[in-house]
Amino acid sequence: MEPFNLLRTCFNCYFPINGATSTYPYVGQVLDLKILVAGAIQVPAPVQIGYAGNFYFQFTALAGHFDGEGSIINFASIPKPNGERALNVNAAIVIDRGVLNAGNQYAARGQWYQFASNMCMGLWRTNASACNWPALYPPY
Repeated sequence: MEPFNLLRTCFNCYFPINGATSTYPYVGQVLDLKILVAGAIQVPAPVQIGYAGNFYFQFTALAGHFDGEGSIINFASIPKPNGERALNVNAAIVIDRGVLNAGNQYAARGQWYQFASNMCMGLWRTNASACNWPALYPPY
């Protein structure tokens, strides 16, 4: 089973950000996402869906997003040389916070590892596929 097919069954069951919808996002849809900081503080992260396909979806940050309006975050299920698939997440961030960028990247990586892990568990529960998803590609 293609891992992103799980997202079509229940998007917010696997995508670990508050404000995600239960249905797979569609182009033009606005998601009022909120990132939890320090386990309790909700930081606004509104996005609009720029693309949503079988193996890829894209967020464009809206006004009020902590990364800056116009930042782009891409999520893709990509083939690995051994035939398995991996989660690829990359971003073009508008706001440069200097030395704080490393902390932002560290926090984001933790969220996307959780996303990959959630989908891995979903694949395991469906017995549809071996689970090789916790590792992001390319590895950090």
